[in-house]
Amino acid sequence: MLQEYVEGPQAYVDFCKDYYEREIPLGTVQEFWESKPFNEEMMRALNPGTTALSLEKDLLEIGYPIHI
Repeated sequence: MLQEYVEGPQAYVDFCKDYYEREIPLGTVQEFWESKPFNEEMMRALNPGTTALSLEKDLLEIGYPIHI
């Protein structure tokens, strides 16, 4: 499963389509891959059922930049 993270954004999008049976936007995954600040818009694109604020603790723990 870590292979999808190493191979790049398109591999992760393909993995999500196969595993979760849903498509996620390549552009959003690319932004995440480039460590662009995580925001509510990115969260809605990746997982409409949650909020970036609910992930704030986890994102801070791994040192990922956030902009909520």
